Amino acid sequence: MHAELVQALAGNAVIAKTPSQGGFHSLTLAHAIMAKAGLPVTLLSGVGAELSDALVSSPELGAFAFVGGRSNGRATLERLANFDKRHILEQEGLNAWGVWDFSDWDNLAPHLRKGFEYAKQRCTAYPRYVVQRRLLPDFLEMYMPILKGLRFGHPLAVESDDDELPDLSSVQ
Repeated sequence: MHAELVQALAGNAVIAKTPSQGGFHSLTLAHAIMAKAGLPVTLLSGVGAELSDALVSSPELGAFAFVGGRSNGRATLERLANFDKRHILEQEGLNAWGVWDFSDWDNLAPHLRKGFEYAKQRCTAYPRYVVQRRLLPDFLEMYMPILKGLRFGHPLAVESDDDELPDLSSVQ
């Protein structure tokens, strides 16, 4: 969804394929809402291995974004090698935030800080950001204090979030 919305915000039409493992219903509902709102989106359903060749080789498609596992990503990359097509391969859950025409930094900062909980091992902990060039200084002004404020150590070795974290080498 994120890759789709970033492309739609950039003014591009979007063709997406339903995932092979779960998410079909939520993606279908999301596409119905986007289509009702007038966004240029199309949703295909089928087996990725059967649709991949047609999508990758289609001259009508200017770019290709893949989200999925490593083995299918590798096969897709091999197919893309034969075409001069821009592409993004997001494998094993490496999502990105798209930041365009944005100014509410005070409300975004706590959300991004929360993403570092659980060592970024949760579905809302995006490790990458695609930031509109003119917004990069404002983004960094908001983001750098978050990074500088992170604490490292064993989170289960303390009683409360405010306690000092022990060095990882001292935890038995």
